[in-house]
Amino acid sequence: VNMPAAGERIAAFNVEVRRQFRLPIPLIRDLLGNSTLVGFYDRGKIWITEDLSGTLADVGLGLRLRHRKLRQNFLIRIDFPIWLSSPELDENGLEKDNVRFRWILGFSQVF
Repeated sequence: VNMPAAGERIAAFNVEVRRQFRLPIPLIRDLLGNSTLVGFYDRGKIWITEDLSGTLADVGLGLRLRHRKLRQNFLIRIDFPIWLSSPELDENGLEKDNVRFRWILGFSQVF
C-alpha cells in the first residue's frame, strides 16, 4: 500500500522465503550482481487513536539484486504485492480488487 502511516502505535511483521539464482546472461549478471527471488507476507496494525485502529496485509513476490559499484554495496528491490487486504487504500489504483498486479521499486545502500 503506497500511503504514509501515522498513529499512536504501529506494529509490523514480515516473513520472506528467499532463493538465490544466477541470471543466465553474463553481461546482465555482471551489471546487476547477485539475484534472489523472494516470496513475502507482510502484516501491520496501526492505532490512530485508542478507539480507532486498522490492520493491513499483503502477499507477493519480489526480486533482490545486490551489486557492488565504486566500492559500495547496493540493493535494488522490486516487489509485486499481488494480494492486498485493503485495496481501497491504494492511492494509485482505481480498481478496488484484492488481487491485482502492482509493483514497488526501491534502492538502498547495503552496509
